[in-house]
Amino acid sequence: MEEERIIKKLTDEGCPSFMVSNMVEKIKAMDPELLAVFSLWCDNGKTPDIEVEGFTFESLVNDYDMNPVGAFLTLDWLRKEPEKASQEIKRGIK
Repeated sequence: MEEERIIKKLTDEGCPSFMVSNMVEKIKAMDPELLAVFSLWCDNGKTPDIEVEGFTFESLVNDYDMNPVGAFLTLDWLRKEPEKASQEIKRGIK
Protein backbone atom coordinates (compact mmCIF):
# COMPACT_ATOMS: atom_id res chain seq x y z
CA MET A 1 0.00 0.00 0.00
CA GLU A 2 1.37 3.40 -0.96
CA GLU A 3 2.53 5.65 1.86
CA GLU A 4 0.73 8.69 0.42
CA ARG A 5 -2.56 6.82 0.49
CA ILE A 6 -2.04 5.83 4.13
CA ILE A 7 -1.17 9.41 5.06
CA LYS A 8 -4.31 10.70 3.36
CA LYS A 9 -6.51 8.20 5.18
CA LEU A 10 -4.90 8.98 8.53
CA THR A 11 -5.40 12.69 7.92
CA ASP A 12 -9.01 12.12 6.85
CA GLU A 13 -9.57 10.12 10.06
CA GLY A 14 -8.25 13.00 12.18
CA CYS A 15 -4.89 11.56 13.17
CA PRO A 16 -2.75 14.32 14.72
CA SER A 17 0.11 15.32 12.43
CA PHE A 18 2.77 14.47 15.03
CA MET A 19 1.55 10.84 15.05
CA VAL A 20 1.25 10.28 11.30
CA SER A 21 4.77 9.00 10.53
CA ASN A 22 4.70 6.53 13.43
CA MET A 23 1.25 5.31 12.42
CA VAL A 24 2.32 4.91 8.78
CA GLU A 25 5.18 2.64 9.85
CA LYS A 26 2.86 0.55 12.04
CA ILE A 27 0.35 0.18 9.22
CA LYS A 28 3.03 -0.77 6.68
CA ALA A 29 4.25 -3.45 9.12
CA MET A 30 0.79 -4.98 9.60
CA ASP A 31 0.05 -8.60 8.87
CA PRO A 32 -0.42 -8.88 5.05
CA GLU A 33 -4.03 -10.08 5.34
CA LEU A 34 -4.93 -7.20 7.67
CA LEU A 35 -3.12 -4.74 5.42
CA ALA A 36 -5.22 -5.97 2.47
CA VAL A 37 -8.41 -5.49 4.51
CA PHE A 38 -7.19 -2.03 5.60
CA SER A 39 -6.61 -1.15 1.95
CA LEU A 40 -10.15 -2.21 1.02
CA TRP A 41 -11.54 -0.19 3.93
CA CYS A 42 -9.61 2.84 2.67
CA ASP A 43 -11.27 2.37 -0.72
CA ASN A 44 -14.86 1.71 0.32
CA GLY A 45 -15.19 2.73 3.98
CA LYS A 46 -17.30 -0.34 4.75
CA THR A 47 -16.95 -2.05 8.11
CA PRO A 48 -14.74 -5.08 7.49
CA ASP A 49 -15.89 -8.50 8.63
CA ILE A 50 -12.69 -9.65 10.30
CA GLU A 51 -12.07 -11.36 13.63
CA VAL A 52 -8.85 -12.10 15.50
CA GLU A 53 -8.77 -13.96 18.82
CA GLY A 54 -12.49 -13.38 19.33
CA PHE A 55 -12.33 -9.63 18.69
CA THR A 56 -13.87 -8.13 15.58
CA PHE A 57 -13.19 -4.80 13.95
CA GLU A 58 -16.76 -3.80 14.76
CA SER A 59 -16.52 -4.79 18.43
CA LEU A 60 -13.28 -2.87 18.90
CA VAL A 61 -14.86 0.26 17.42
CA ASN A 62 -18.25 -0.06 19.12
CA ASP A 63 -17.53 -1.81 22.42
CA TYR A 64 -14.03 -0.52 23.12
CA ASP A 65 -14.46 2.97 21.64
CA MET A 66 -11.51 2.64 19.27
CA ASN A 67 -11.21 4.65 16.12
CA PRO A 68 -11.05 2.54 12.95
CA VAL A 69 -7.28 2.85 12.50
CA GLY A 70 -6.75 1.90 16.14
CA ALA A 71 -8.99 -1.12 15.65
CA PHE A 72 -6.87 -2.29 12.70
CA LEU A 73 -3.67 -1.85 14.68
CA THR A 74 -5.19 -3.71 17.62
CA LEU A 75 -6.22 -6.61 15.38
CA ASP A 76 -2.63 -6.71 14.14
CA TRP A 77 -1.37 -6.75 17.73
CA LEU A 78 -3.76 -9.60 18.46
CA ARG A 79 -2.24 -11.55 15.57
CA LYS A 80 1.31 -10.91 16.74
CA GLU A 81 0.89 -11.19 20.53
CA PRO A 82 -2.50 -12.81 21.09
CA GLU A 83 -2.24 -13.52 24.81
CA LYS A 84 -0.78 -10.16 25.84
CA ALA A 85 -3.05 -8.14 23.56
CA SER A 86 -6.20 -9.98 24.70
CA GLN A 87 -5.37 -9.38 28.35
CA GLU A 88 -4.68 -5.68 27.79
CA ILE A 89 -7.87 -5.15 25.79
CA LYS A 90 -9.95 -6.86 28.46
CA ARG A 91 -8.30 -4.69 31.11
CA GLY A 92 -9.42 -1.62 29.23
CA ILE A 93 -6.62 -0.51 26.92
CA LYS A 94 -7.87 1.74 24.13
